[in-house]
Amino acid sequence: MFEKLVINRNLNWKEQWMTVRNGERGGFIGTDRICRFLKRAAVGEELVVAFFGGSITQGSLASSVGNCYAHLFFEMLSERYPKARFTYVNAGIGGTGSYYGAMRLDEDLLSHRPDLVVLDFSVNDVDAVLPLYKAGETDVMGSTDWGQQGKDLKLYPETFEGIVRRILNSDTFPAILVLNNAFYDNGVSVEEEHNAIASHYGIPHMSVRDRILPRIEKGTYIREDLSPDGLHPNDTGHRLIAEELITVLLGSEQQMGEKKKEGLLLLPDPLAAPLPAPVTMNGYEHTRRFDCRNLSPELFGFIPETEAYERPEDLNNFFRNGWMASRVGDRFALDIEGSGIAVVYRKTIRRPAPVARLVLDGDEEHAWLLDGNFDQDWGDCLYLQPVLHHGSPGHHHIEIEIVEATVQDQAPFYLLSIGVSLTGIITSEENSPSS
Repeated sequence: MFEKLVINRNLNWKEQWMTVRNGERGGFIGTDRICRFLKRAAVGEELVVAFFGGSITQGSLASSVGNCYAHLFFEMLSERYPKARFTYVNAGIGGTGSYYGAMRLDEDLLSHRPDLVVLDFSVNDVDAVLPLYKAGETDVMGSTDWGQQGKDLKLYPETFEGIVRRILNSDTFPAILVLNNAFYDNGVSVEEEHNAIASHYGIPHMSVRDRILPRIEKGTYIREDLSPDGLHPNDTGHRLIAEELITVLLGSEQQMGEKKKEGLLLLPDPLAAPLPAPVTMNGYEHTRRFDCRNLSPELFGFIPETEAYERPEDLNNFFRNGWMASRVGDRFALDIEGSGIAVVYRKTIRRPAPVARLVLDGDEEHAWLLDGNFDQDWGDCLYLQPVLHHGSPGHHHIEIEIVEATVQDQAPFYLLSIGVSLTGIITSEENSPSS
């Protein structure tokens, strides 16, 4: 039923990520795009500056929208290039990583036709792993080749590279900056993997761990001066991030000058620089989000939200366009084609809430429980559950059924969307823009 994932354990993936393949121009693509963006800004063109990430990008713990690092960076850029006509797009959604980013990329980011994108997923991807085993059961996916026994499989290198490649291949040829946020008390993030992929494409990156946390170690600040909770920056922290991002961006001006001295001309046409081959298995470059607007599943008790009540089309109001159910036996059935599948549902702090069970392709033995109860208190969580990774390409059948519900439930079970990925379709179109 499932295609085994082949892993070459002899490869040093970090070294491979950090190496630009001989004969390919991947190491210059990122800096070429930055230099092109800065040239266009200097002559006064209309440019879209977009930010794509999690709660820090969204502006969590900033005192106002204007004090978020994203908006501060936008203001600093506008001051630096007064002739340019910049448009600001903030597509941050709290509590989401690069997998959900790959799902929502077209609608939330690329639809705005950005010219510069700041990517921020290095903190939220920390937990983006797929458990190999359930307690007391065999391998979750019915395979023993997911990775080393007793270890989890990291999904985020592939999902992050999928986002990077989709952005670079989009028809506005955007430049990218990678922002690596981190936990302020211990520096934890996945920046090594993200930056290795960024470096493969020549994309500049800025590390909070390297550029801001040393100021705490030196005593310039205490942690509470920058982040009340050890993760989300306050106004001072947001400003420091914006300043360091501008420094990294403008550092490309110096690289531009060095290129001219070395006789390396900027590419007049970005299509002259095809992307290098991906460094991961690249299972998520072609990922799409399906919800009640573009999907027609069989519903037995599940209700599309649009039939229940209307909500404004606001990015931050992301619990919308899904399906609700509240009774044991309510069922959702769907046939869909792909090699990767994830379901996104709500875990709520309004407990108790219903629990659902997902069965893929009739495999009752390895069913997934989708628990609508959230065990934290910061708010409702948009939870993404991968159920198929590098599976057999083709048609798959999904059934979701409510298995626990009571009259005391404070909220219905809420299924937001289905993410579907396709592999093996990057052929003649690999070096062409894709929407």
